[in-house]
Amino acid sequence: TIDQLDPVAHQSMLVRLDSVQFVVSEACGSTWADPVGQQSVNHTLVDCDGNQILVRTSGYANYAGHYLPDGKGTFLGVLGVFGSDLQLYARTEGEVTLFGPRCNGEVCPFFSKNFNDGQVTSEGWTQWSDNSILWTTNTIGSNDDTPYGQVKNWNGSENIPGESWLISPVIELAGSNSPVLSFITGCNYTGAQLEVLVSTNYTGGEPSTATWAPLTADLSPGGWEWTPSGPLSLSSFQTNNTRIAFKYTGTDSDGKTWEVDDIKITVQ
Repeated sequence: TIDQLDPVAHQSMLVRLDSVQFVVSEACGSTWADPVGQQSVNHTLVDCDGNQILVRTSGYANYAGHYLPDGKGTFLGVLGVFGSDLQLYARTEGEVTLFGPRCNGEVCPFFSKNFNDGQVTSEGWTQWSDNSILWTTNTIGSNDDTPYGQVKNWNGSENIPGESWLISPVIELAGSNSPVLSFITGCNYTGAQLEVLVSTNYTGGEPSTATWAPLTADLSPGGWEWTPSGPLSLSSFQTNNTRIAFKYTGTDSDGKTWEVDDIKITVQ
């Protein structure tokens, strides 16, 4: 079991853990590593009692771009030690058989975006700005040591006035049962609140060509405090052309830095 692993007795040994799974925020849509930048990535393996261990995978692995298995099962790998951290390394993807039902009936979201691949516009997401205010990713102050989406209008010397939108791909919600959106935000400095919007007639390009309805979410009060949005019902927007968007606004005299992560839609 995870809590039996010993950094001295088991270092460099091949070990097998049963009844484990990747945490749901990573299992549902994350890849093993970063094959584009060829960067190693850490993911968190957990058992049903909440014990955790890191799994580290090289960006050069031939399965680096494959999605993590999203179920519970057996992980066979080599135990390493880095500082005070225990890290597991899979020898091959085939020795990780996490395909059974997850702990406590937990399921992956219907739709998710967690920025763990370090990309803002992967998986069909797009961004639009009227003055080159761009969404990027960052890891400083991350709530779980993985990348998050970030937007700010400070360019290092001045505030840039304008707006910047981060827009989801089409989400087919027609026929879904009680869809609910959730995410977390962090922010700091002074400026306008981040807007959370939903559209059923956006087809791309300038957002003003579509109709957008606001959603009332709990947002970070500042000080980089990560804050859950609370459940936001999408039951009034159940079409096959539903999109969600995060709209940022800044002026030439102010502008908050906003951070967004763990975007997901769940259905019953």
